[in-house]
Amino acid sequence: MKEELRSAIFSRWFLIAFVLMFLTLLGMSFPERLISINSGEENRMSALQLALLPIFFGGVMLIFPFSACTVSAHRQTGEIRSGYIQWALLRGNARSYAIRKLSVNFLASGLAVGLAFFAHAMLWRAIAWPSQALLYSQHEIPSFINDVIYAPWMEIAHGLPIILWMTMGMLLMGGVWGTVGLVVSMWVPDALLSVSVPTFLYFLWNSGSSRWLGYRLPSASRIYNDALTWPIVFEVLAVNFIWMLLLCLLYWLGLKRRAYHA
Repeated sequence: MKEELRSAIFSRWFLIAFVLMFLTLLGMSFPERLISINSGEENRMSALQLALLPIFFGGVMLIFPFSACTVSAHRQTGEIRSGYIQWALLRGNARSYAIRKLSVNFLASGLAVGLAFFAHAMLWRAIAWPSQALLYSQHEIPSFINDVIYAPWMEIAHGLPIILWMTMGMLLMGGVWGTVGLVVSMWVPDALLSVSVPTFLYFLWNSGSSRWLGYRLPSASRIYNDALTWPIVFEVLAVNFIWMLLLCLLYWLGLKRRAYHA
């Protein structure tokens, strides 16, 4: 599994997903940086604000599922179309193959989007003013109030715990939605569909109309967005745990179908 993970991380598809996410983040924060500089020091944005701005108000969600699925879903498609999957199943077994593919895909997809956000945040920490809300009122983030989990972290290393939390949140959700792409490619080995179908499901999930037995599903980006509280964290983790179990089951059923009906 180590070799396959290394191959996935150092592939051109990982680089494409990383660059897409990074440029989308920078496309929102860079113009705002220029605007804040021209507005004078009293309105200059902090590094933390610039790092979080594309997440809270930008178009990152438009590219998030696309980047997550770009990393390795196409590899599954290639293995099915080339017939390599049959050889791999004969050499090993379906269980080890499924565990390896699901694990590598989850980590590679999550790292592509998570590291892009982290690199973007570190870039602004190296260039822009550090966040000091106690000294500069313009560095305050209005949504970080009351019981929001980020509030106590604002003054710790200029908000570094917030960056680390959101990095881990994006890594987690990137892995989840990358798995959606993997499942689609197992059932329908088409490179375009393995990206477009998860993207459609992602927007459907976030549309506000997603309900299951009367329960309204939390936003797919909730774990790393603003106004986050601990009850919401536990709810999101529980929902995505169940979602991942369902995805793993669907992948396993698709793999068994491939093994029996090659």
